[in-house]
Amino acid sequence: MWKKNLIVISLVLLSLSTLLADTLSGDQKNDQAFRKEVSKLSELCTATSCKEPYSKRIEFHYNRKKTIYVKFKKAMEVIAIEQAQIWGDTILEGDYVADCKTRLDQITSLYKNDKLIGYLIRYSEKAWNTSSKDCQYHSSENENLEGCIQGRIIESSYVSLNFKDYFNTEKTWAVFRSNPSKN
Repeated sequence: MWKKNLIVISLVLLSLSTLLADTLSGDQKNDQAFRKEVSKLSELCTATSCKEPYSKRIEFHYNRKKTIYVKFKKAMEVIAIEQAQIWGDTILEGDYVADCKTRLDQITSLYKNDKLIGYLIRYSEKAWNTSSKDCQYHSSENENLEGCIQGRIIESSYVSLNFKDYFNTEKTWAVFRSNPSKN
């Protein structure tokens, strides 16, 4: 008897999940549209400029004095910190160690035909490349970073207008850059 009930419950749950998947909320539809727009935008924009109908404007940079709405910046910082947590399963699986103090480096507004469509945030953490033969770091055994190459792990993520959808692409994945003057 319990097997019949389990089968019936399973079928009901499967039907409900299919129904829910077919009924997208407004936010989900907007997020899908945003992801499609980002796909087009990433083809037409470089690090410094965009081709029409796209454009972008830097709203915040960590080392420039510019007033920005505090709650807006805080929301972006929260997203940056959450996105950086993924590094434990990606770049930090390799020859890098980070200090786990995520810094919001830049917020760029993205436009299509002068209409705001979303944001691109760049964030980073101080990090060390441990692959050098002079590096004394050996994971949990020895946390001495002497001789390791210092730099930053840098990544960018696209953020939708409602802050609910954020993601990165192959072009914006985390990379290590050694440049001690920019740490």
